Amino acid sequence: MKTPAIRESLLPSIHRTLLAAGLAAAIAAPAWASPADPMTRDNWHTLMIHKSAPRAGCFHASYPNTEWEPVDCEQATPGVHPVHSDSNGPPEVEGSGDYVAQTKDKIELAFGTFSVSGLTSETGVPVYTYKGVEQGILGPDQYSVQLNTNNLETTSACGGRSGCHVWQQFVYANNYPTASSGGKAFMQYWLLDWGSSCPHGWTASNSGNSCYQNSALLPVATVPITQLGELTLEGSASTHGLDSLTFAYGNEFWILSAQDSVLDIASVWNKAEFNVLGNAGGSEAIFNGGTTVTVTLVVGDGTGTAPTCVANDGTTGESNNLWPGACSASDPLFPMITYTESND
Repeated sequence: MKTPAIRESLLPSIHRTLLAAGLAAAIAAPAWASPADPMTRDNWHTLMIHKSAPRAGCFHASYPNTEWEPVDCEQATPGVHPVHSDSNGPPEVEGSGDYVAQTKDKIELAFGTFSVSGLTSETGVPVYTYKGVEQGILGPDQYSVQLNTNNLETTSACGGRSGCHVWQQFVYANNYPTASSGGKAFMQYWLLDWGSSCPHGWTASNSGNSCYQNSALLPVATVPITQLGELTLEGSASTHGLDSLTFAYGNEFWILSAQDSVLDIASVWNKAEFNVLGNAGGSEAIFNGGTTVTVTLVVGDGTGTAPTCVANDGTTGESNNLWPGACSASDPLFPMITYTESND
Protein backbone atom coordinates (compact mmCIF):
# COMPACT_ATOMS: atom_id res chain seq x y z
CA MET A 1 0.00 0.00 0.00
CA LYS A 2 1.26 3.51 -0.77
CA THR A 3 2.42 5.09 2.43
CA PRO A 4 0.87 8.34 3.72
CA ALA A 5 4.29 9.99 3.50
CA ILE A 6 4.48 9.39 -0.25
CA ARG A 7 0.98 10.73 -0.83
CA GLU A 8 1.47 13.77 1.44
CA SER A 9 4.74 14.62 -0.30
CA LEU A 10 2.90 14.84 -3.61
CA LEU A 11 0.00 16.98 -2.42
CA PRO A 12 1.67 20.42 -2.38
CA SER A 13 3.03 20.15 -5.93
CA ILE A 14 -0.22 18.64 -7.23
CA HIS A 15 -2.29 21.39 -5.61
CA ARG A 16 -0.04 24.07 -7.12
CA THR A 17 -0.30 22.27 -10.45
CA LEU A 18 -4.06 22.47 -10.47
CA LEU A 19 -4.14 26.13 -9.52
CA ALA A 20 -1.49 27.03 -12.09
CA ALA A 21 -3.38 25.12 -14.76
CA GLY A 22 -6.53 27.14 -14.16
CA LEU A 23 -8.49 24.10 -13.01
CA ALA A 24 -9.92 25.66 -9.86
CA ALA A 25 -13.43 24.96 -11.08
CA ALA A 26 -12.66 21.28 -11.55
CA ILE A 27 -10.57 20.51 -8.47
CA ALA A 28 -9.51 23.38 -6.20
CA ALA A 29 -12.96 24.97 -6.05
CA PRO A 30 -15.44 22.68 -7.83
CA ALA A 31 -18.69 23.94 -9.31
CA TRP A 32 -20.59 22.37 -6.43
CA ALA A 33 -18.61 24.35 -3.79
CA SER A 34 -20.48 26.98 -1.84
CA PRO A 35 -19.09 30.48 -2.54
CA ALA A 36 -19.24 31.13 1.20
CA ASP A 37 -17.24 28.02 2.05
CA PRO A 38 -14.85 27.21 -0.84
CA MET A 39 -11.74 26.43 1.21
CA THR A 40 -13.39 23.77 3.36
CA ARG A 41 -14.54 21.86 0.30
CA ASP A 42 -11.24 22.53 -1.44
CA ASN A 43 -9.36 20.94 1.44
CA TRP A 44 -11.78 18.01 1.60
CA HIS A 45 -11.56 17.33 -2.13
CA THR A 46 -7.76 17.52 -2.14
CA LEU A 47 -7.56 15.22 0.88
CA MET A 48 -9.96 12.58 -0.41
CA ILE A 49 -8.47 12.26 -3.90
CA HIS A 50 -5.24 11.11 -2.23
CA LYS A 51 -6.59 9.23 0.78
CA SER A 52 -5.80 5.52 0.66
CA ALA A 53 -8.43 2.86 1.23
CA PRO A 54 -8.03 1.07 4.58
CA ARG A 55 -7.85 -2.33 2.85
CA ALA A 56 -8.88 -4.09 -0.35
CA GLY A 57 -12.53 -3.57 -1.24
CA CYS A 58 -15.04 -0.85 -2.15
CA PHE A 59 -15.61 2.35 -0.16
CA HIS A 60 -17.48 5.65 -0.34
CA ALA A 61 -17.39 9.07 1.33
CA SER A 62 -19.70 12.07 1.15
CA TYR A 63 -18.75 15.64 2.02
CA PRO A 64 -17.71 16.51 4.71
CA ASN A 65 -16.91 12.97 5.95
CA THR A 66 -13.19 12.16 5.65
CA GLU A 67 -13.44 8.47 6.51
CA TRP A 68 -14.01 5.77 3.90
CA GLU A 69 -17.21 3.79 4.58
CA PRO A 70 -17.43 0.24 3.16
CA VAL A 71 -19.93 -0.41 0.37
CA ASP A 72 -20.80 -3.63 -1.43
CA CYS A 73 -18.64 -4.42 -4.44
CA GLU A 74 -20.37 -6.02 -7.44
CA GLN A 75 -19.31 -8.97 -9.52
CA ALA A 76 -20.36 -9.24 -13.16
CA THR A 77 -19.34 -11.14 -16.26
CA PRO A 78 -16.70 -9.00 -18.02
CA GLY A 79 -18.34 -9.53 -21.39
CA VAL A 80 -18.50 -5.82 -22.17
CA HIS A 81 -15.12 -4.21 -21.75
CA PRO A 82 -12.68 -1.63 -23.03
CA VAL A 83 -10.24 -3.19 -25.44
CA HIS A 84 -6.59 -2.97 -26.33
CA SER A 85 -5.64 -0.96 -29.40
CA ASP A 86 -5.65 -2.71 -32.75
CA SER A 87 -3.02 -1.62 -35.26
CA ASN A 88 -5.67 -1.94 -37.98
CA GLY A 89 -8.24 0.14 -36.09
CA PRO A 90 -8.73 3.90 -35.73
CA PRO A 91 -6.54 6.08 -33.51
CA GLU A 92 -7.89 7.12 -30.13
CA VAL A 93 -8.38 10.70 -31.26
CA GLU A 94 -9.05 11.92 -34.78
CA GLY A 95 -6.00 12.07 -37.01
CA SER A 96 -3.49 10.59 -34.56
CA GLY A 97 -2.98 8.46 -31.48
CA ASP A 98 -3.46 9.77 -27.98
CA TYR A 99 -0.86 11.64 -25.92
CA VAL A 100 0.81 9.81 -23.05
CA ALA A 101 2.67 11.14 -20.00
CA GLN A 102 6.00 9.32 -19.58
CA THR A 103 7.84 9.54 -16.27
CA LYS A 104 11.47 9.06 -15.31
CA ASP A 105 10.70 6.47 -12.61
CA LYS A 106 7.74 4.19 -11.91
CA ILE A 107 4.39 5.93 -11.54
CA GLU A 108 2.95 5.78 -8.04
CA LEU A 109 -0.26 7.62 -8.82
CA ALA A 110 -1.89 9.47 -11.69
CA PHE A 111 -5.14 11.37 -11.96
CA GLY A 112 -6.95 13.22 -14.69
CA THR A 113 -9.52 15.98 -15.06
CA PHE A 114 -11.30 17.71 -17.93
CA SER A 115 -12.22 21.30 -18.65
CA VAL A 116 -14.95 21.52 -21.31
CA SER A 117 -16.75 24.08 -23.45
CA GLY A 118 -19.44 23.74 -26.08
CA LEU A 119 -20.30 20.20 -25.00
CA THR A 120 -24.01 19.44 -25.25
CA SER A 121 -24.23 15.81 -26.38
CA GLU A 122 -22.32 12.60 -27.09
CA THR A 123 -23.25 9.35 -28.82
CA GLY A 124 -21.41 6.04 -28.72
CA VAL A 125 -21.11 4.50 -32.19
CA PRO A 126 -19.67 1.13 -33.29
CA VAL A 127 -16.34 0.73 -35.03
CA TYR A 128 -15.90 -3.05 -34.87
CA THR A 129 -18.19 -6.03 -35.32
CA TYR A 130 -17.60 -9.52 -33.97
CA LYS A 131 -19.46 -12.40 -35.57
CA GLY A 132 -21.79 -9.85 -37.10
CA VAL A 133 -22.55 -8.07 -33.82
CA GLU A 134 -21.66 -4.40 -33.35
CA GLN A 135 -19.29 -4.02 -30.41
CA GLY A 136 -19.54 -1.58 -27.52
CA ILE A 137 -22.26 0.07 -25.45
CA LEU A 138 -23.89 2.30 -28.03
CA GLY A 139 -26.27 5.25 -28.10
CA PRO A 140 -26.65 8.71 -26.54
CA ASP A 141 -24.59 9.46 -23.41
CA GLN A 142 -22.63 6.19 -23.62
CA TYR A 143 -18.98 6.82 -22.87
CA SER A 144 -16.05 5.79 -20.69
CA VAL A 145 -13.22 7.65 -18.97
CA GLN A 146 -10.00 5.66 -19.00
CA LEU A 147 -6.63 5.95 -17.28
CA ASN A 148 -4.35 3.37 -18.90
CA THR A 149 -0.82 2.11 -18.30
CA ASN A 150 1.93 1.28 -20.78
CA ASN A 151 1.60 -2.09 -22.47
CA LEU A 152 4.96 -3.42 -23.66
CA GLU A 153 6.50 -4.72 -20.43
CA THR A 154 6.42 -8.16 -18.89
CA THR A 155 6.09 -9.12 -15.22
CA SER A 156 5.81 -12.28 -13.17
CA ALA A 157 2.12 -12.42 -14.17
CA CYS A 158 3.23 -13.66 -17.59
CA GLY A 159 4.73 -16.76 -16.00
CA GLY A 160 7.76 -16.61 -18.26
CA ARG A 161 5.71 -16.89 -21.49
CA SER A 162 7.66 -15.56 -24.45
CA GLY A 163 6.10 -12.42 -25.93
CA CYS A 164 3.59 -11.93 -23.11
CA HIS A 165 3.22 -8.41 -21.72
CA VAL A 166 0.86 -6.74 -19.28
CA TRP A 167 -1.56 -3.81 -19.43
CA GLN A 168 -3.89 -2.32 -16.82
CA GLN A 169 -6.82 0.07 -17.10
CA PHE A 170 -8.56 2.22 -14.50
CA VAL A 171 -12.02 2.77 -15.96
CA TYR A 172 -15.20 4.71 -15.31
CA ALA A 173 -18.10 3.47 -17.45
CA ASN A 174 -21.36 5.37 -17.19
CA ASN A 175 -23.19 2.16 -18.13
CA TYR A 176 -22.24 -1.50 -17.66
CA PRO A 177 -25.16 -3.66 -18.88
CA THR A 178 -24.15 -6.97 -17.28
CA ALA A 179 -24.30 -5.39 -13.80
CA SER A 180 -26.91 -3.42 -11.87
CA SER A 181 -27.96 -0.06 -13.29
CA GLY A 182 -25.78 3.00 -12.81
CA GLY A 183 -22.17 3.96 -13.39
CA LYS A 184 -19.36 1.53 -12.59
CA ALA A 185 -15.66 2.00 -11.85
CA PHE A 186 -13.25 -0.91 -12.11
CA MET A 187 -9.77 -2.03 -13.00
CA GLN A 188 -9.26 -4.25 -16.00
CA TYR A 189 -6.19 -6.47 -16.29
CA TRP A 190 -4.70 -7.80 -19.53
CA LEU A 191 -2.20 -10.50 -20.43
CA LEU A 192 -1.41 -9.41 -23.98
CA ASP A 193 -0.12 -11.92 -26.53
CA TRP A 194 -0.53 -14.70 -23.99
CA GLY A 195 -1.45 -17.25 -26.63
CA SER A 196 -4.10 -19.93 -26.39
CA SER A 197 -5.73 -21.34 -23.25
CA CYS A 198 -6.09 -18.40 -20.88
CA PRO A 199 -5.38 -19.03 -17.18
CA HIS A 200 -8.28 -20.02 -14.95
CA GLY A 201 -10.52 -17.02 -14.26
CA TRP A 202 -9.38 -15.09 -17.34
CA THR A 203 -11.41 -14.49 -20.52
CA ALA A 204 -9.99 -14.76 -24.03
CA SER A 205 -10.17 -11.59 -26.13
CA ASN A 206 -12.03 -11.63 -29.45
CA SER A 207 -8.73 -12.25 -31.20
CA GLY A 208 -8.16 -15.24 -28.93
CA ASN A 209 -4.53 -14.30 -28.37
CA SER A 210 -4.87 -12.16 -25.23
CA CYS A 211 -6.63 -12.63 -21.89
CA TYR A 212 -8.41 -10.21 -19.59
CA GLN A 213 -10.27 -10.08 -16.31
CA ASN A 214 -11.92 -7.40 -14.21
CA SER A 215 -11.56 -6.39 -10.63
CA ALA A 216 -14.78 -6.14 -8.67
CA LEU A 217 -17.10 -3.39 -9.91
CA LEU A 218 -17.52 -0.28 -7.76
CA PRO A 219 -21.04 1.22 -8.04
CA VAL A 220 -20.73 4.98 -8.61
CA ALA A 221 -22.86 7.80 -10.02
CA THR A 222 -24.08 7.91 -13.59
CA VAL A 223 -22.59 11.17 -14.86
CA PRO A 224 -24.28 12.92 -17.82
CA ILE A 225 -21.74 13.79 -20.49
CA THR A 226 -22.55 17.48 -19.98
CA GLN A 227 -21.07 17.10 -16.48
CA LEU A 228 -17.76 15.67 -17.73
CA GLY A 229 -15.83 18.59 -16.24
CA GLU A 230 -17.09 17.70 -12.76
CA LEU A 231 -15.48 14.27 -12.44
CA THR A 232 -11.99 13.09 -11.49
CA LEU A 233 -10.42 9.67 -11.99
CA GLU A 234 -7.25 8.52 -10.20
CA GLY A 235 -5.23 5.32 -10.38
CA SER A 236 -2.42 4.27 -8.06
CA ALA A 237 -0.22 1.19 -7.78
CA SER A 238 2.12 -0.17 -5.11
CA THR A 239 4.45 -3.14 -5.45
CA HIS A 240 3.48 -5.86 -2.94
CA GLY A 241 0.59 -3.61 -1.92
CA LEU A 242 -2.71 -2.36 -3.31
CA ASP A 243 -3.73 -0.86 -6.62
CA SER A 244 -6.53 1.66 -6.20
CA LEU A 245 -9.03 3.52 -8.36
CA THR A 246 -10.56 6.70 -6.95
CA PHE A 247 -13.57 8.35 -8.61
CA ALA A 248 -15.00 11.73 -7.64
CA TYR A 249 -18.18 13.50 -8.72
CA GLY A 250 -19.92 16.35 -6.93
CA ASN A 251 -20.00 15.81 -3.17
CA GLU A 252 -19.18 12.11 -3.51
CA PHE A 253 -15.99 10.07 -3.56
CA TRP A 254 -15.56 6.35 -4.18
CA ILE A 255 -12.48 4.12 -4.00
CA LEU A 256 -11.81 0.54 -5.11
CA SER A 257 -8.64 -1.28 -4.01
CA ALA A 258 -7.26 -4.68 -5.00
CA GLN A 259 -3.94 -6.50 -4.76
CA ASP A 260 -1.23 -5.30 -7.15
CA SER A 261 -0.11 -8.91 -7.48
CA VAL A 262 -2.71 -9.56 -10.23
CA LEU A 263 -0.31 -8.02 -12.77
CA ASP A 264 2.43 -6.47 -10.61
CA ILE A 265 1.85 -3.37 -12.74
CA ALA A 266 3.58 -1.12 -10.18
CA SER A 267 6.93 -2.62 -11.17
CA VAL A 268 6.67 -1.46 -14.80
CA TRP A 269 4.25 1.50 -14.91
CA ASN A 270 6.00 4.52 -16.44
CA LYS A 271 3.45 5.83 -18.98
CA ALA A 272 -0.13 6.96 -18.47
CA GLU A 273 -2.93 7.75 -20.93
CA PHE A 274 -6.12 9.59 -19.89
CA ASN A 275 -9.12 10.49 -22.02
CA VAL A 276 -12.88 10.31 -22.58
CA LEU A 277 -13.74 7.66 -25.18
CA GLY A 278 -16.33 5.20 -26.40
CA ASN A 279 -17.76 2.76 -23.88
CA ALA A 280 -16.24 -0.66 -24.55
CA GLY A 281 -15.76 -2.88 -27.57
CA GLY A 282 -13.60 -0.44 -29.54
CA SER A 283 -16.52 2.00 -29.91
CA GLU A 284 -16.16 5.73 -30.60
CA ALA A 285 -17.55 8.66 -28.63
CA ILE A 286 -19.00 11.18 -31.09
CA PHE A 287 -19.30 14.66 -29.57
CA ASN A 288 -21.46 17.47 -30.93
CA GLY A 289 -19.76 19.97 -33.20
CA GLY A 290 -18.07 22.82 -31.37
CA THR A 291 -16.91 20.66 -28.46
CA THR A 292 -13.57 21.49 -26.84
CA VAL A 293 -12.07 19.35 -24.08
CA THR A 294 -8.87 20.23 -22.25
CA VAL A 295 -7.25 17.14 -20.76
CA THR A 296 -4.99 17.45 -17.71
CA LEU A 297 -3.13 14.39 -16.45
CA VAL A 298 -1.14 14.69 -13.23
CA VAL A 299 1.46 11.99 -12.55
CA GLY A 300 3.65 11.32 -9.52
CA ASP A 301 6.76 9.15 -9.61
CA GLY A 302 8.58 10.60 -6.61
CA THR A 303 11.48 12.02 -8.63
CA GLY A 304 10.52 15.70 -8.80
CA THR A 305 11.05 15.50 -12.56
CA ALA A 306 8.48 16.71 -15.08
CA PRO A 307 6.87 14.05 -17.28
CA THR A 308 7.28 13.99 -21.04
CA CYS A 309 4.50 14.28 -23.61
CA VAL A 310 4.69 11.30 -25.95
CA ALA A 311 2.54 11.58 -29.08
CA ASN A 312 0.74 8.69 -30.80
CA ASP A 313 1.38 6.32 -27.91
CA GLY A 314 -2.09 5.58 -26.54
CA THR A 315 -2.99 1.98 -25.81
CA THR A 316 -6.78 1.73 -25.75
CA GLY A 317 -9.00 0.55 -28.59
CA GLU A 318 -11.79 3.04 -27.88
CA SER A 319 -11.75 6.46 -29.55
CA ASN A 320 -13.44 9.86 -29.87
CA ASN A 321 -13.98 12.34 -32.71
CA LEU A 322 -11.88 15.17 -31.26
CA TRP A 323 -8.65 16.43 -32.84
CA PRO A 324 -5.75 17.00 -30.43
CA GLY A 325 -3.70 20.17 -30.32
CA ALA A 326 -0.18 20.55 -28.97
CA CYS A 327 0.70 18.89 -25.66
CA SER A 328 2.68 20.66 -22.97
CA ALA A 329 4.49 19.17 -19.98
CA SER A 330 5.06 21.04 -16.74
CA ASP A 331 8.31 21.92 -15.06
CA PRO A 332 9.43 19.78 -12.10
CA LEU A 333 7.12 21.58 -9.64
CA PHE A 334 4.10 20.72 -11.77
CA PRO A 335 4.13 17.01 -12.73
CA MET A 336 1.52 16.96 -15.46
CA ILE A 337 0.77 17.08 -19.14
CA THR A 338 -2.09 19.02 -20.68
CA TYR A 339 -3.55 19.36 -24.14
CA THR A 340 -6.77 20.47 -25.82
CA GLU A 341 -8.83 18.36 -28.22
CA SER A 342 -11.66 19.81 -30.27
CA ASN A 343 -13.92 19.33 -33.26
CA ASP A 344 -14.51 23.05 -33.96
